[in-house]
Amino acid sequence: TPVLLLLNGPLLHTGEGVAECVSYAAVNLGYPLLPREELLTFIGPPLTLSFPRHYEMDEATTWEAIRLFREHYNAGAMFKAKPYDGIPELCQALERRGISMAVATNKVEAQAKRLLAHFGLDRWCSPIRGADPEGRLKKADLIRLCVEELRLSPDQAVRIGDTEFDAECAEGAGARCVG
Repeated sequence: TPVLLLLNGPLLHTGEGVAECVSYAAVNLGYPLLPREELLTFIGPPLTLSFPRHYEMDEATTWEAIRLFREHYNAGAMFKAKPYDGIPELCQALERRGISMAVATNKVEAQAKRLLAHFGLDRWCSPIRGADPEGRLKKADLIRLCVEELRLSPDQAVRIGDTEFDAECAEGAGARCVG
């Protein structure tokens, strides 16, 4: 059974960089800093939902916050992530067993590919599908794209996630989910 992985959570601990980028965007837009625990809730859901939820932003301000977030992320904050202990070894073991791995993430696809390559995880994960910069693709769409690229039906894949949002997205794509 192919495994569809998340970038945040199962593969990489991205909390430090994400928290820094949210704070960068907020401060630049005149919003107060959030407590660290609240900043970490930005990991997982799309930024189009998280910024308005935490800062009561309108749509235009939300997109400006996302632009600032991505600006800071691309400038180097993305590399404040680190693979969880044992992830490279797990990827090697899955590969030896003939289990395909793909990544579906809310991160912009170019960022996801750059980040996975930086940590050498891209050699085990193909395809890698991420969000489009305009936020049109939802995580369920990304799961479907991975499944199609692997030439499978959705029920042949298992989504590994770490939030209830991931389980809902897997269900929306017709895939199974393990949390």
